[in-house]
Amino acid sequence: MPRNTVDYARWRKLIYKLQLVAAFTTFAAEIVINTILYVTRSQGYAPETIVAKLLRYLVLTSFINFGSIFTGQIILRHIPENSPRQRYVLVMTIHIICIDVAYSHYQFGVTLGIFVIPVLLCILYEDFKLHRITIIVSIFGLLAAAIARGLDPGYNTDIVPETMIAFTMLFAFSFFSRIIITVLKENRQELLRVEKEAEKAKYVDELNKKNQELANEKERLNDLTREAILALSNAVEFNDHYTNGHLQRVANYSKSIAEKMGLEPAKITEIYYAGLLHDVGKLGINNELINKPERLNDEEYETIKLHTPMGYKILRDMSEKTDFKDLSNGAKWHHERYDGTGYPDNLKGTEIPLIARIIAVADSYDAMTSTRSYRQSMNCEQVRQELVKGKGTQFDPEIIDIMLELIDKGELKH
Repeated sequence: MPRNTVDYARWRKLIYKLQLVAAFTTFAAEIVINTILYVTRSQGYAPETIVAKLLRYLVLTSFINFGSIFTGQIILRHIPENSPRQRYVLVMTIHIICIDVAYSHYQFGVTLGIFVIPVLLCILYEDFKLHRITIIVSIFGLLAAAIARGLDPGYNTDIVPETMIAFTMLFAFSFFSRIIITVLKENRQELLRVEKEAEKAKYVDELNKKNQELANEKERLNDLTREAILALSNAVEFNDHYTNGHLQRVANYSKSIAEKMGLEPAKITEIYYAGLLHDVGKLGINNELINKPERLNDEEYETIKLHTPMGYKILRDMSEKTDFKDLSNGAKWHHERYDGTGYPDNLKGTEIPLIARIIAVADSYDAMTSTRSYRQSMNCEQVRQELVKGKGTQFDPEIIDIMLELIDKGELKH
């Protein structure tokens, strides 16, 4: 149950006992008072008159009081537990008993005191609607008692002053009880607000703690990933004797391009690692084919081309479970061409991931500036001509312009 909802069933047994106490007290009072009158003859009533009144009041008040309690219990069995309707039935049952006493005896002081009970229950429930109903019923109850007393031929005292005093006291009590309900509600709301703030602060602290734990775990995983990247890169370098240092240079060139493009530090780091691992798929190619000193024939070249999807498969899980989401993309598509004639998927233009377009330029630049078993390295002018020639066909024009600027300004990191 929400904390800001009154648990009506919590008070049900207590109020039921209060109803029984009021009914039995009234029953006992009738017997005691009329017995005293009978014995003392203090008001001049004849014995038979006293007995008649005693029997009349006992039957009338007992029937109304105990009948209302019994009826109320029957109604409560058909009302859901903790329902707001419970409080109306419980409090109105008390009120009927109060009105019965008022109507039977016309005692304003006693009656007003008894009417305090329903209003106190309204305060207990902090219910303005029930408070209004209780006051309205109280007014009609006191009015009925006053009329009954005024019509009694044996009572000659003017009842107007007493009636006005009773109503004044009732309205005063109603006013102050409403203030009390307002204060209680405000205090409850303030308490709930404080509790919610405390719970929120506790939740935020727990959330921050969890986030810190996740961040630490993620950093640990990233550290392991970096170590795995370096290990895989070293394995590829060890496997390919003729391109020693190629992966490190491509990673450095790719990083220089990414920095010049103004990418975020995390993305620059990812591109650097992707450069280290762009040829990891060659671990799945026959060693003799990788290290063949002569040019490859068409069949051998097709086999070598398989290193791109193999690299993707090797790095896919690492990409999905770490911050380096594009590692596998760099390995798979760094041999795509900007005009769509590359491999393995013939991607075109910006269909090719940025990381793969950057590595493609860096990879080609290193291939042209390095001596291979089947050819010598190119000079600076030849490299520039080849890069310009591939602009818009093999390479992304924007990345080529950045690469040329890095070369011309001597800012390329080797």
